[in-house]
Amino acid sequence: MRSFLFFIFLTLIANVHAFMIVDDFGYVTVINETPKRIVSLAPSNTEILFALGAGDRVVGVTDYCNYPPEVVEMKKAGLIASVGGYSTVNIEKVITLNPDVVFAAYGNGREVVEVLRGFDIKVIALNPKDIDDVMRWTETIGKIIGEEENATR
Repeated sequence: MRSFLFFIFLTLIANVHAFMIVDDFGYVTVINETPKRIVSLAPSNTEILFALGAGDRVVGVTDYCNYPPEVVEMKKAGLIASVGGYSTVNIEKVITLNPDVVFAAYGNGREVVEVLRGFDIKVIALNPKDIDDVMRWTETIGKIIGEEENATR
């Protein structure tokens, strides 16, 4: 009985990072652990991810993601893959990158988000309308990627 309770305790501790997100498209996504492989489908999302210190976990970005300068360098070095354009996302490429989470944007289109979700990929779609939304999403992304402290600076 003790070992069973200890197992339950360890399971609860292991899922401390688990929480639920409702994105701007209304989709509910459960985040069970800190993502190690991230794809960004918008330049603004890429900038936020790098600003929060998660650039080393970004494995895919759009052709238009070129800031900060490290993004371009990492693309040239083959450390980050290009997944197509902002509105012409290469779904197959995203799938082959095996992302833990994809940060999408309104301009990617609902269809792209739905197709990726159909492959059991966790997709968070952002559509900030003002600076308050940008700040809220920056903090939420920080929580998702385990960089809350950086997000609240």
